[in-house]
Amino acid sequence: MNKLIFKTLYEYSLSLVYSSGYNSLILLGLLTIVPPMTYSFYLRHSLFSKNNKKLLVVSIDYDGTFDTQEGEMVIINWIKSVSKHYNDVLILNGSARQTHYLDQFNQFHNQNGSVNKIKMSAQQHQFKFDNFRLQNTWCHDKEEPKYSLPESFIQLVQVVHEYKLDLIYAQMHHIYESYQENSIDFVFIDDREDILRHINHNTDILVPEHISLTCMIFDDFSALKVYGLPSEGKLKFNPSWRNNILDIESPLHSNHNIKLKTC
Repeated sequence: MNKLIFKTLYEYSLSLVYSSGYNSLILLGLLTIVPPMTYSFYLRHSLFSKNNKKLLVVSIDYDGTFDTQEGEMVIINWIKSVSKHYNDVLILNGSARQTHYLDQFNQFHNQNGSVNKIKMSAQQHQFKFDNFRLQNTWCHDKEEPKYSLPESFIQLVQVVHEYKLDLIYAQMHHIYESYQENSIDFVFIDDREDILRHINHNTDILVPEHISLTCMIFDDFSALKVYGLPSEGKLKFNPSWRNNILDIESPLHSNHNIKLKTC
């Protein structure tokens, strides 16, 4: 292995310790200890990426994840620690609060503030923030919708909507459409294991080509770590992807395609 690559890997493996324990990664015959949340980023960009423009996109859940000062700092510090390996970092709102109404309702119900905290924190730490929301795929009226999808349609696609499959699908396609000249690592952070489990088991209908998806969990011990294995996108990009959001016959909503995980 090139000495510079090995040195980078060694330094990188020591740079992040946000969760307990380490993973042993055998790379070209060398045993290297790497924190579980870091190795996928190193592998993708130090060894396999041929594109000089590297973009890290982080979609962040709010309730139970970013709604406390501790959660905010753990996530922001992690982003800072890996940002040096990218040309740009872009933050998205990964919360189910995709409309002003839902944000206000949950703010009152949960008594834990507004999802706007994600945007404010991103700007405070000089990260770019993308205002894209799920409603942008179908609602073009000036009037703000009550829900991120039409209420009658949500009732038809409860599983897809509950586990944020439609949100992650839309966000990744929006990012590909806007930044396809980049090598893109997309990271989704949530505190709910059931959501991450469903996303990981449906990547074949979610992740467009040229995007690498990594799910990370913010657990009960305020630790941030990789959940499951990173997934390389294999879905051929469809310029008309927005139509799939409200098409009950689309691959995104087909009961034949969706893999439910109950365990």
